[in-house]
Amino acid sequence: MLKHIFVAATLWLSLATASGERGSPLSLSVEETRPPLSNQASLSEELQLVVSSFIATEPEEKALAHQFQNRISNLSVTLDALSSASNVTGSPQKAVVACIISSYLFPGAAITQEPEYTQEREAHWSQTCWLPAACFIRPKNTLEVAATMKVITHLGVRFAVRGGGHNANSGFASVGDNGVLIDMQDLNRLEVQGGADGNLITGPGNRWSRVYEYLSTNYGRAVVGGRTGEVGVPGFLLGGGMFFFPNMHGLGADNVVNFKCVLANSTVVNANQTSHTELFKSLKGGAANFAIVTEFTLRTYPIRDVWYAIDFYANADYKAVLNATIQTQLAMEKDPRIGFHANVQPGGILVGKVYASVDGQAVNPSSFAAFDGIKPMTVLVPPTNGTLADIASSLGPIVAVRREPHVVSYELSLDLYTDVYERYRSILNSSSAPSANLSYTIQPMGSAAVAAGKMQGGNIMGIPQVPQSWHASLVEWSSLDDDQAAHDMLQTYGADVKSLAEARNVYLPYQFMNDASYTQNPLETYTAENLAIMQDVSSAYDPAGIFQRLQNGGFLLRNVRRRTPARSVHHKRFLHHKRH
Repeated sequence: MLKHIFVAATLWLSLATASGERGSPLSLSVEETRPPLSNQASLSEELQLVVSSFIATEPEEKALAHQFQNRISNLSVTLDALSSASNVTGSPQKAVVACIISSYLFPGAAITQEPEYTQEREAHWSQTCWLPAACFIRPKNTLEVAATMKVITHLGVRFAVRGGGHNANSGFASVGDNGVLIDMQDLNRLEVQGGADGNLITGPGNRWSRVYEYLSTNYGRAVVGGRTGEVGVPGFLLGGGMFFFPNMHGLGADNVVNFKCVLANSTVVNANQTSHTELFKSLKGGAANFAIVTEFTLRTYPIRDVWYAIDFYANADYKAVLNATIQTQLAMEKDPRIGFHANVQPGGILVGKVYASVDGQAVNPSSFAAFDGIKPMTVLVPPTNGTLADIASSLGPIVAVRREPHVVSYELSLDLYTDVYERYRSILNSSSAPSANLSYTIQPMGSAAVAAGKMQGGNIMGIPQVPQSWHASLVEWSSLDDDQAAHDMLQTYGADVKSLAEARNVYLPYQFMNDASYTQNPLETYTAENLAIMQDVSSAYDPAGIFQRLQNGGFLLRNVRRRTPARSVHHKRFLHHKRH
């Protein structure tokens, strides 16, 4: 019977690949079959341990755990036969077996059929991430995530995890035919705890537009979240998270109070300032290296009314606009309620001006005075009073094309701003990618933002506490024929920006993860001490290296080339004690 399962699974994959479509999950009847004897616990035994160790705090969770335990018991022969069959198969076939097992464990959650399959594949913001998968698994709760991880680790299957799918790097939150993708969109809980001004619990399946709307409508409050409504919650927070007003409360990661996590061994823990403290710190900017987060608890703030305007300036005025940009960034150091970004495009410079009006306070008339003498070519959004939900959706939906990002950090310098703009125009004029559009955004990060983050307990990123800009370049293109040329254009420009910043003596090595290219290595730009903490946390919480070995892509510790100083035996014992 095991042979029959293997043959059927292989045939299912080969037919699907040949036809370019996915069939339905196999419905296999496994009878009178026993898995071979082994010192390793069977899959059904391991799944039962996952359920028995799951701490259910609510009646609904207890009922769910009981139902799931019964399902595993009823399917134990089938599950163990399938998992045993995978021991003699290659990587693609292992992934298929994982999909079949998932279809038994979570009926309807393992997506292989059209049109849902293509919808899952094309859910990413960037077409560069439209990779196939053996299946897309959509767990609905923390227990199902834990069980999914147990299937993955037991079989040794390559995997990826996707929240909002906004990272544009190919292979990030995407996997290919030889693996499975865990799509977190159904974990979309939203709940405020502790009264009207309490913390928000949000699932990783939410996008910031829904979060803002929920808080504004029901509580008149907000959280430190994304500036575009379509951005998902988890990647934003785990990568740092640039907010409209970073100088007020720091970055998104700084405002996480608790991470509810599924570890590599399927254990569920809560990481916060009093429990699993170094895991907590490592998750605040440390990406998907340590766990799958199934709930984020965030501080909320009374940011009810927001003033905003978006203007588009002519290229001919670039020197005046860049000078006004510097002046506004300096003003941000004194007034944390100012929010600002400048997006340089081939046709002009888009400037977003935002001001947080807390408790009805009106916009400061002098906040953007540096722009008063510059007439915009187009007023995209006139001065408006609204909510964060309004401004996050003010530029409308984003069209899916092929994309690649790149980031460079530097201190404020008008000479450098002029240099990089003029170099940008030169790159555009010499482009050999007809369908490509190169742009860049000046993202202010003030010293006050770093200080605000430290006041919230700090993060793992080690950002230098100086006024700075995160120069986020983005190339977008539509034709596959331009893949290499678009990539080369972006990388050339990114290298030039770095060289120009070094020449002006204002270059900062730190790379903001949310805007970094797959060719960059943000973790290597963190401080040596923080990198050592992350490596110790990874060893303590994932000793088998599941997130490093089996996870398909991302800014992972496995790619860090820089050596870090050894940490004390006492510290490692402390981590071991906290872990267990």
